[in-house]
Amino acid sequence: MSSGIVIRRVSADDATALGNFFTAVAADAEAVRFFHPHPFTCELAEELCHRVVVCRDRYYVACYQDHVIAYMMLRGWDEGYTVPSFGVCNHPALRDVGLGQALLTHAVEESRSDGAPQLRLTVFKSNERAVHVYRKFGFVFHEKNERELVGLLDLANCSTIPTRPINLAKIQAWVEGQNQVA
Repeated sequence: MSSGIVIRRVSADDATALGNFFTAVAADAEAVRFFHPHPFTCELAEELCHRVVVCRDRYYVACYQDHVIAYMMLRGWDEGYTVPSFGVCNHPALRDVGLGQALLTHAVEESRSDGAPQLRLTVFKSNERAVHVYRKFGFVFHEKNERELVGLLDLANCSTIPTRPINLAKIQAWVEGQNQVA
């Protein structure tokens, strides 16, 4: 990305930074209410960062100046599914800066390049911001249960959705604050 934000697969070198990110997510009630695919612990960050070399599932970080600012995953391939499940979480201090849309665009590109016919996700009905964005991208929803929706995006027939510009000023201000604390 031209903004200085890099979206890439996690590697063994990311364990500490991803662990710090997971700690921030775990401490945020809204984040864990809407996104809880696995425990957000330093131990799991370490495990994920080391097992990526042997798994088909993909885990990504969005980084800005060596800080993990978002986390994304495409899972299900390890279990034999042809349609990956998408999950994403921004750092709690960086909501509404446009990262989710950028990561979703990246997930669509990655899934297409791996030959997936669709992209799947589960979202809480009460997470109206996310549901709105996913509908804008073309996801078609059906009810999973009384609280959740399952969305499918046909990767062969979805068009490119213009994403909003990333609020780099907010990200820079947050990173500067983090650097002063460290």
